Amino acid sequence: MRFAPVLLAAMAGLVVTADLAEAQRSDRGRGPSITLYDQPNYQGRSVVIDSDAENLDWLNFNDMASSIRVSGGQWEVCIDSSYRGSCQVIDSDLPNMTQWAFNDRISSIRPVHDQGRRGRTRDNGVTLWSGPNFSGRSVTLIEPTSNLNRLGFNDAAQSIEVHSGDWTFCQHADFGGRCVEIDRDVRNLNAYNLNREISSATNQRRPNDDYGYPGRPGHGSSRIDGGVNGVQSVFFARPTSNGYAISACDSRSYGRCGDQEADALCRASGMNRAVHYGVERARGSVWSISERRTVQGNEALVDVLCVR
Repeated sequence: MRFAPVLLAAMAGLVVTADLAEAQRSDRGRGPSITLYDQPNYQGRSVVIDSDAENLDWLNFNDMASSIRVSGGQWEVCIDSSYRGSCQVIDSDLPNMTQWAFNDRISSIRPVHDQGRRGRTRDNGVTLWSGPNFSGRSVTLIEPTSNLNRLGFNDAAQSIEVHSGDWTFCQHADFGGRCVEIDRDVRNLNAYNLNREISSATNQRRPNDDYGYPGRPGHGSSRIDGGVNGVQSVFFARPTSNGYAISACDSRSYGRCGDQEADALCRASGMNRAVHYGVERARGSVWSISERRTVQGNEALVDVLCVR
């Protein structure tokens, strides 16, 4: 009889060991998953997701997540169901989301299967990436965002995918600072002097905008092409905008013709001013940066050197 307790303890140990081994085997066979908690610091109710979840309302967890554990892989979390609205890709734990714009607002989640170039396929909006060549963290915007700090992505973007429309990206919140219109994928934002400098973005136009902003309805953008980047400068041998040479004069120029347009060209390209420029006879229509449209001009800017 005195051996009964020892025998029972040994048997219990075997059962625990067997259960642990089985659990470990199950964990090894389980793929990546993400766990949502309705309170910070992994507290409260939770739900584990290991595949596409198009609508968290079906899991009774819509707009409830306040902390997240990531068990492998990358996951796209979106504010609206069916992976719409603003989205962001995460690959690490988030113990406290209370200061993040996605807190209590996540409505759909899916794994990112292609972690190479493009995290997922989209047909609208724009995706900002924290690394060049569409790498690193990302956030997808469907609507104008006046402050990327709310999404934890202020001054973070190094490359951009444009899925639809024309988007304008600005250096400061509330569409302040220098703004540039981009309508195609950009592998490295150094090409626009916007690397890690984007704080707001919009796909809408507004009146009374500054250089580089998309312009009033019916007007074009003044993105400058043909530049060669230096360390603190950009040189344009024959600058163009929208396929036209740049006008050296406009109707509002005073003093020496060319000074104002050369400085405007430099501001539109992300620099502060022109320290040198030349003028040659124009052939046909030219582009006026100040008026954001083609005009009939006799002279065009050449050999423009812009500095910060």
